[in-house]
Amino acid sequence: MTEIVAIIVPALTSIGLYVLARFKDTDVSKKDVYEQRLTNLYIPFYKKVFLFNIGLKPSDLSTTAILSVTDILGNNIHYMDTTSQVLFIKLFQVQLELIDKRETNKDLKSISKTFDTIFNELSNQLLKEYKHICKKLKLPEPVENI
Repeated sequence: MTEIVAIIVPALTSIGLYVLARFKDTDVSKKDVYEQRLTNLYIPFYKKVFLFNIGLKPSDLSTTAILSVTDILGNNIHYMDTTSQVLFIKLFQVQLELIDKRETNKDLKSISKTFDTIFNELSNQLLKEYKHICKKLKLPEPVENI
């Protein structure tokens, strides 16, 4: 009987430690991914939009400013939730049309309104994701008025 206990106790201890280590590894890797998302996507986007959003509609920004924002988004699309990815693709398509119309001096009213609408939807969605990650990491949430 003592021999059986001597075999079972270390085996159960090993299994228990393995399971705990796996949970800890999963927790650490989730935290790392959340931190990468913050560092590469949400914080740079938030800063850029906050700086540009002083009394301007997104379509009022210069082409260079628009491209700098969509560059951050495009290079980090893999960090976005699915809804944001879909909105980014729509925004990118409209952005191309907006820039083309700017260069050819065509009427911008309709395309500007569409661009502003999609940009604001995407910004709100990204802010929602950003706040969610901050809660998960127990970090202060960003202000909403961007």
